Amino acid sequence: MTAPLCAAVAKANVNLHCVLRNIEELCRCDAQAAEAVRGQDTALQFAVKGCDPATLSFRNGLCRYSRLPNERYSLRLSFSSPERFNRLMNGEKITPSFNLFGLFYVRFLFRNFAVLTERLEYYLKPKDETLLQDSQFFPVSTALTAFVVFQAIAEVGNDDPAGRAIVSRMPAGTVCAEIIGGPAISLRCEQGRLTAFSGKTESPNAVLVFKDMQTAGDVLRGKLDTHAAMAQGLFSIRGKIPMLETVNQLLYQVKRYLR
Repeated sequence: MTAPLCAAVAKANVNLHCVLRNIEELCRCDAQAAEAVRGQDTALQFAVKGCDPATLSFRNGLCRYSRLPNERYSLRLSFSSPERFNRLMNGEKITPSFNLFGLFYVRFLFRNFAVLTERLEYYLKPKDETLLQDSQFFPVSTALTAFVVFQAIAEVGNDDPAGRAIVSRMPAGTVCAEIIGGPAISLRCEQGRLTAFSGKTESPNAVLVFKDMQTAGDVLRGKLDTHAAMAQGLFSIRGKIPMLETVNQLLYQVKRYLR
């Protein structure tokens, strides 16, 4: 696989399994998103050549994400290449192919699901910086951003050429990123592959802790350097330093994919 294709696959996996994945979390914490899918019993599957599919199943105002290839779906959206899917995610008008019976669910795609993608963009890419001063907007935006960033570490580490080289030197084990008063995300390294999952894990090998949501938001948005945060007692690390160094190196790679 050529380097450009590897990068395209990595970008598509970030879009599938980090960005769209968090519609699951969005439906839990945003009333408008939950209302958009209330009463629905529908499953959308995004199938991109060269990538694991992402299935979003909606029921009773909630969403469940799955990466398993055999998940049942109502509408399957297929893309012939990761580049085409990435262009869609960048806002271009790209028409995917879909299963015949999926015609019955196209209305859901263009009405209900469109609300979800708009709400997700509202939180992840706020057009008005003053929204970050809003006490209701900020914690949701920060939590979603944290999920996307730390989940993207796994995708970039597995598919990006530079990322794979970094992960090849990472000891096996688990790193946990925790926000006091907010979510926790864990990264497991096993046989040179990374897996991201929500929540803490028992006896992690390394831990990085943000003192609060404000610190996490400032660091993740590039407004506060981790070294400065540590000096102020707002950010701390413990455990296996080589694992933490690997995560830090991957974070720099992730920035290229989340612009």
